[in-house]
Amino acid sequence: MSLARAIQAGARGMLPKTSAIGEVVTAVRRASKGEPLHKPEEINRVLRAERARSEKDRDLQRRIDRLTPRELEILQAMTDGLSPEEIADQLGMARHTLRTHTQNILTKLGVHSKTDAVVAAIRFGKTTPPGLAPSDRDALEADNDGLERVV
Repeated sequence: MSLARAIQAGARGMLPKTSAIGEVVTAVRRASKGEPLHKPEEINRVLRAERARSEKDRDLQRRIDRLTPRELEILQAMTDGLSPEEIADQLGMARHTLRTHTQNILTKLGVHSKTDAVVAAIRFGKTTPPGLAPSDRDALEADNDGLERVV
């Protein structure tokens, strides 16, 4: 969980998991008094960055939602790891047509590579990685870095 999301959820701050017990006790006491654990300028900086990231995500979501069903089919085939030849054969199109669709996808999403397009499609639930059921998507979004503790 990011500091910005923790603060938005009502936390007073975050500590690294490696914090000494004395630091944890001090942080809990400060938080119980309603004191923030971070400097106001740090909190403002991370909240601004989170707002900017959220806006960028909303923009990318809008872009992904504008893809055509055919473009989504192509993205799913890319997600499945198919080569361009395999995609063209599977979808019954010429390689040139596939290249045109692929370029349109990259342009519409505002990304620079097929990998970026596939990552965005997976992230926003438009494609599913091989071997992963659509209902397992939540596991992809879980923040499991385990490096911080919310106070």
